[in-house]
Amino acid sequence: GSQSSIVDNEATVIDPDHMNYSYSINFDHSVETCLDPDGPLPVILMSLGRSGTDSTWQILKHLTNTQMKAIEIVGGNEESTVDFFRSLEGMPTDLDTWALDETYDWRKRGGGIKSLRGFYFHIKEFCGNGHCRDGKWIFKWFCDEQQRHKETGGLVGFKWKAYMTALRTEPAYNALKLVAALGATKTPIRVIRSRRNPLDVYLSELKHSLQEDLPDHCKAEDEDCMKKHASVQLVVPVDEMFEWLHKTFEEENEIDALLSSLGIRTVHVEYDQLYYAASEVEGAREWNRIFEFLDQRHNWSWEDIKEAAGLKPTTKSRSHRVLIENFEEVFDRLKGTRLAQFVRDWD
Repeated sequence: GSQSSIVDNEATVIDPDHMNYSYSINFDHSVETCLDPDGPLPVILMSLGRSGTDSTWQILKHLTNTQMKAIEIVGGNEESTVDFFRSLEGMPTDLDTWALDETYDWRKRGGGIKSLRGFYFHIKEFCGNGHCRDGKWIFKWFCDEQQRHKETGGLVGFKWKAYMTALRTEPAYNALKLVAALGATKTPIRVIRSRRNPLDVYLSELKHSLQEDLPDHCKAEDEDCMKKHASVQLVVPVDEMFEWLHKTFEEENEIDALLSSLGIRTVHVEYDQLYYAASEVEGAREWNRIFEFLDQRHNWSWEDIKEAAGLKPTTKSRSHRVLIENFEEVFDRLKGTRLAQFVRDWD
């Protein structure tokens, strides 16, 4: 592929102890990349878990003629994501043991990461050249995927479940610096940053923890799957919920601040606007913001988007009063705090 070079780009650095975004360093060397400006477009879909990324990628895939499925190469939950990046730093983690165990079910590490074993060994070999702490593992992955999908075009990308514990590691943070450095070149890696109401994320996590065999998604025609989701009764542990919401809201804001401080080429979208907009026109507008950001056709109708989805929302109602058995207790705990904005007492 073609080579591009970036010289003397400035980026803000995290102070891991104090989360201080106030000081900067310069890249004092050229950043060369094997990314092909004429190849499939590199994309990172960054969000929490339980935030509709499978459905989002499905729609992007369908409407950009992309062949690549949604995958989570860096991990499917916080534990596996942190382990992945620490292993790239050269620290021993459980991943090294599990990667050698052919019988180990990788889905237990957070779901959807069956492809991680092969990628893990591939990257660990590449790390022998010193290209993991410096973040260049991300070039390696995207360049390989561009080559793999060069005949089909569209997008190449992965779902990055962002946790500050992982983003503080050198391999993750330096990869983001490289993504920032590429932003103004002919070979940018674009970030779609999607956020969902954290109370909805919490309720989804709770629902799946109460019934472990619950499918993550339901196909549009699968009524039995929908009934199974609707049957789960949610009694929320209020103090645990409050602590989780507070931590998650703070962390999501820190991640947005980090992307902004680095100057990463990012489009910010809201789950509720993508899937539950007040009108079809508003919903289509939110989706077309993504497609315009990706330099793709961006005049899709709501009907086009619905047809591309193939999956149905698994919640039985939008109203938290309907979804939560102890709604009044939850509401009383949140009212008067900034977290009260996430309570939805309407359908």
